Amino acid sequence: MTRKVYLQVPFDEKDFAKERGARWDNVRRQWYVEGGWDLTPFIERWDVYLDCPYAEKDQVKCKGAMFDPEKKQWFVRAGAENMAEFLPWLPEGSLRMVSSSSYEHSSPHNNKHKEAAHVISPLIKADENPAKRAKTFASIIKTENCASRDVMVTQLSQLYAEIPSSSSSAAVDYSALLPQNIDKIIQQWLQEEDFPFHVGSLVVGTKVQSAQLHMETSTSTTSACVFAGKPFFERIFMLLGCTVQWNDSNSVVEGARIPSDGAKVLLATVTGRLHSILRGERIALNILSRCSGVATAAANAVGLAQNLGWKGFISGTRDITPGFRVAENYGLIVGGAVTELHNPMMVLLKDYHIRSAGSIHDAVTLARSLAGPSQKIEVECQSINEAIEAATGGADIVLLHNFLPDQLKTTARAIKEQFPHLLIEARGKITRDNFEEYLTHHVDIISRQDLTKGYQTIDFYLTVLR
Repeated sequence: MTRKVYLQVPFDEKDFAKERGARWDNVRRQWYVEGGWDLTPFIERWDVYLDCPYAEKDQVKCKGAMFDPEKKQWFVRAGAENMAEFLPWLPEGSLRMVSSSSYEHSSPHNNKHKEAAHVISPLIKADENPAKRAKTFASIIKTENCASRDVMVTQLSQLYAEIPSSSSSAAVDYSALLPQNIDKIIQQWLQEEDFPFHVGSLVVGTKVQSAQLHMETSTSTTSACVFAGKPFFERIFMLLGCTVQWNDSNSVVEGARIPSDGAKVLLATVTGRLHSILRGERIALNILSRCSGVATAAANAVGLAQNLGWKGFISGTRDITPGFRVAENYGLIVGGAVTELHNPMMVLLKDYHIRSAGSIHDAVTLARSLAGPSQKIEVECQSINEAIEAATGGADIVLLHNFLPDQLKTTARAIKEQFPHLLIEARGKITRDNFEEYLTHHVDIISRQDLTKGYQTIDFYLTVLR
């Protein structure tokens, strides 16, 4: 469940709080911000209540927190210079670095913004663990109006590249994602490669040799490459009677970030009959290239959204390469995104469904009668009126399709105010170049077709040892 951060907002300032994303809790009679959303516009103006267990009350008390006997909750005074010290009692990502110009028209404590930034900065330098430094840096990076933001994002990418294989993200065993029929899928790929005959296999013969797998990083981008596709690579050569010995380094961990410095990175050694290595070479390299390309694109999108304080889901679409659905969807997940068809218990109603049924309401009603209560229903909408009709008719998710950024934000906000529990997805016309313009906390899911269509692949190659 999303944690809430409660604020002490005077009645005459409620509109200011509402405009910046705060919501009203009818039960507690307090304004709050969803945990994980940027608290920076609020901490300098209003008192912030902490999520502090009783056993930790002395810790917050000695740092300067005060106790509200009416609310029975500890809080920090507005503009506290040591706000960074209270991060353990705030949802992750709630506090970020600010510049003095960011809220000069809204905050009466502009000078203290600078001081708060200086308080936070040492947290980055003090921790020698790259994973922790990257996490801390990402949680405080400025959300908007920061001239140095591009530099900070570049620094964050460099921190990610330093994360060793012992980090928590590297501990995930992504091979469990492979479908039960993966061997059949790989055999189909191999059959396509062999048709009608694999003459090259006859030329090289059956002697046992080894080949080294390298990844060639690019200097055309500042972001690190994400290595993905390792379970596929292993399975392909296992079916061909070969063995794969991975290099003992941080680079061969699934999901590892490898710096884009133009270097050639040794990843593994494949040993087996040479004709078998040759048969699996092209398929195995294609899988690594595509998986890593998709994972890199997804990781860049997810990382950017998180750095800007957005807490929704980045999703792929159905625009995938025929025959490589499992590989590209796998790459999305390794990169931190979700797949468009990840949930079989989902019904998507598009324009042709609606036209056939006669109306959005009739389409949703019919779908619900057939799908039952356990399946979620999503409706593609072209306007706010269609979205309201879908929500009123019982849809679980509305898909705002082909909206411009300002139109999307206005529409999503209006829908959320009327239907706060409705999920909102944005899709269409969203690319890497305009992605930031679509980020708003009123949208829960943003889908991008360029994550699996037109993405930049990563170069891998096998070299036979003499």
